[in-house]
Amino acid sequence: YDVPKMMSTAGQMMNTMNQVGGIFKQIGFFFK
Repeated sequence: YDVPKMMSTAGQMMNTMNQVGGIFKQIGFFFK
């Protein structure tokens, strides 16, 4: 297993999910 690579990939996925979640929160707030 390439642990550092796995950790980096997981971190990137978390960042992407956070960004997408923030966008959806803004959209949901906008359409209230």
